[in-house]
Amino acid sequence: MQMRKILLVTGILLLACMMPAVAQDSTLSSGDADVRVLKPLGEDADSHFLSAWKCIESGDYGSADVMLKNTLAADSTCDMAYFYLGVISEMQKKNDLAEKYYRKAVSMDTTNFWYKYYLAMFYSNTDRQELTLDIFKELVGRYPKKSSLYFDIINIYMSENRIDKALEILDKIEDIGGKSEMVGITGANLRIRKGDREGAEEYLRNYYKDCPTPKIAVMLGDYDMADYKEQEAWNYYNQAIDMDADYLPAYYGRAHADEALRRYDEYFHDIGVFMAGKSIAPDAKVRYMNDLFSQKQFVQVFSKQVDTLMHTIYAANPEDTTVCFFMAYYLYSNNRGKEAVRVLQDNIVNHAGNYQCRFELLIMYYYLQDWKSLIDAVGGLEKEYPDKPDLYQLEGTALWQTKDYVKAIECYKKMLKSAPNDSTSQLVGNSALGDLYHETGNSKMSYRHYEKALKVNPKYNPVLNNYAYYLSLEKKDLKRAYKMSKATVDSEPDNPTYLDTFGWILFLQGKNSEAKAIFKHAMIYGGRDNADILDHYAEVLYSLKEYELAFIYWNQADAADPSLGIAKKLKERKAAIGR
Repeated sequence: MQMRKILLVTGILLLACMMPAVAQDSTLSSGDADVRVLKPLGEDADSHFLSAWKCIESGDYGSADVMLKNTLAADSTCDMAYFYLGVISEMQKKNDLAEKYYRKAVSMDTTNFWYKYYLAMFYSNTDRQELTLDIFKELVGRYPKKSSLYFDIINIYMSENRIDKALEILDKIEDIGGKSEMVGITGANLRIRKGDREGAEEYLRNYYKDCPTPKIAVMLGDYDMADYKEQEAWNYYNQAIDMDADYLPAYYGRAHADEALRRYDEYFHDIGVFMAGKSIAPDAKVRYMNDLFSQKQFVQVFSKQVDTLMHTIYAANPEDTTVCFFMAYYLYSNNRGKEAVRVLQDNIVNHAGNYQCRFELLIMYYYLQDWKSLIDAVGGLEKEYPDKPDLYQLEGTALWQTKDYVKAIECYKKMLKSAPNDSTSQLVGNSALGDLYHETGNSKMSYRHYEKALKVNPKYNPVLNNYAYYLSLEKKDLKRAYKMSKATVDSEPDNPTYLDTFGWILFLQGKNSEAKAIFKHAMIYGGRDNADILDHYAEVLYSLKEYELAFIYWNQADAADPSLGIAKKLKERKAAIGR
């Protein structure tokens, strides 16, 4: 049973020392014999109590506690002060005090409904259900037409798994107030709790004949869907919509009955109505669509309808960030990058100052490889958030792609400075600086940053591979290069880039046959698509005097990337052997 909110009572008992201590409930009124109209307190007590009330409203329970005790010091007959001291103590988990104060309030006014109700709920929250039941039974005796009390009793019986007793109480509710949706649904749920699903279904179907409501119709439809009776389920969902055209769960149910019956136009219509509902949680819509997208073949066949559905969700929730992000990446995945950017830009307008919204736009520019827009947008954000390393990394990457290596280096330096204690930032930043300094021809600085990266993670394959490869290009410290490269191949034996580096180092060490075996393996795992790897393999084959095969791979390398100048090399190599 959930803890009730104090405002349900405090809102009713505003200025309680001057007003009737009653709830705004049709079953309780100031005319009832059991409800006492409080007399005004003395002036000092009134002042203290009003101050306590203001403290409670603002959440300052410590000060409220003091003011309530001052109230009692001024007028010890103020039972309301004891009651609120109990409420505050319970909220602060001071259960011994809470019980003491609640019981004191009840002893001072044994006819007050809310004192006893809160004491009962306190007993329930502290797992003393029998005491709770005793009070509820007493209250039911005084207020036999107050149905909520009966449901409280049902909840207690359910917590104790006394389902038959709960059903007895439910019959009393029906005797008092007649059939209602809540009674019918509770009756079905209680039977399911007993393990009698068949009985629950039969009960609810009979109940529906006398008390047809949209919610019960949907429950019956759900029963039929679970039993693969799609048309029967559809009929119930349809009845629910006939009763209430705005009842969205009925459209959800009917949509899936339509889908099971392969009536796809109807399915998309009904699920569209459901998704357009503003009362449906946006994250629930996103989860539903994620599940739908996992059915790839279905989405491909009905791509236009799915697109309409996505736009329906977005139109219904244009200011929800989760929906906006989802919509943007859906558009991106369908090669509609400009539309994706507009969605994210509108999201920024709707959530001015929201960092994540602005950051997602940068990520979209990154995916679109729109380096200029990324560079233009990231600068302002860096000024506002100078301690966000991801921003410097994004800008550094964009500058790197535009071959502005000097500015890219400055960005990655800022990244390192912004997060000196973040190991990931230090690893990524130093790795990037190692690569960038190599691009500028500064091997000394390149290797210095590689060393720093490896101090953070000695097994970081991208650094081990690049460091080894650049050493091999300079034909220096090949033993260390071999060791680093072998570590990458041992951990990722099918990575063509790492195989290429390792094979090339073996070749430089004169281990041509071993190098050939490594390159053959690289060919199987994507090496044929890389001109550099093809070129290296051809060099190894040429050194082994397998000329015809070498020429084949050089031709393939030239076709893959003519800018490498392989055609000229091929001509020279052929001439060298008299071809």
